[in-house]
Amino acid sequence: MEIASYKAAAEHVGDQETKRVCETILQQEVAMAEWLDADATAITRKFLECDQQGLAAKH
Repeated sequence: MEIASYKAAAEHVGDQETKRVCETILQQEVAMAEWLDADATAITRKFLECDQQGLAAKH
């Protein structure tokens, strides 16, 4: 949702500063999505393992 929103905003704004900001944020959102895609499964599994063992999740 956020990626689509920033992409649309960057393509449709009238001023260059807003476009630049949207494109910067878009790059950050894409990077986070790639990180989640690569790591979310392992993080979720670890959380579930801790939960099953009655251990508290840590940051």
